[in-house]
Amino acid sequence: RDNWDFKLYLRLLVHYPFEDEDKETTSLLFYQTNYDVISGKHNLTKEKIVSLAALQILNEYGSDLNQAKTAVNKNLQKYVPAKALKEHNINELRQLILEEYSQISDFKRNEAKVNYSTILEDLPTYQTQQFDAKFNLTKSGTNDDNIPDDCVIGIKPEGIVILDRDRNQIVMYKYETILNWGISNNQFILNLESSLTDVRKVCFFTSQTKIIQDLVEIYCNLLIGKTMKEIKE
Repeated sequence: RDNWDFKLYLRLLVHYPFEDEDKETTSLLFYQTNYDVISGKHNLTKEKIVSLAALQILNEYGSDLNQAKTAVNKNLQKYVPAKALKEHNINELRQLILEEYSQISDFKRNEAKVNYSTILEDLPTYQTQQFDAKFNLTKSGTNDDNIPDDCVIGIKPEGIVILDRDRNQIVMYKYETILNWGISNNQFILNLESSLTDVRKVCFFTSQTKIIQDLVEIYCNLLIGKTMKEIKE
């Protein structure tokens, strides 16, 4: 082919507070979050799926009901995760999405983007960078938290969340309970405070150990009051 058609996507690696009026950051976060929703990185109820789809359509078509109907009828897979299309009645989803859209069609596009992220705030996967992993029982010694062999490591502003592959939370390790951490080429190791004198180890096999370590270090530095500028320096 002489001509290549491709898109370049930017992602926020570190989540930090910002004002809703910051339209550039709001927009970037919306498209990043939307990609994560459609690609199945959140475990969503039908109600959330409907609300998110209605907001996405509103952001694209404003208050144009005809275009909204066309989008829902012809391209539902663009607005709903593939897993949800298998688990729920498609015609019912279309109807519910359009009903919700009609109730919010007077929202401004920036409001739609802000509300999109707000819907996800109560999920353990909100504001997480996710990495596929395998629990290393041999190195850990015990499995007190009942972590499945195949799991997901989620790095977020307040701690490290361990998920199963369906994105259900297994356990959350707050940064203040982590004594230290370490990496090798294919392992991420946490030393956790289990009592005043005891330490327990939790170890995972994963291919992206360096970026996981960098994220944990950044969030720990943010928690003790450092600015992003100070961390970069």
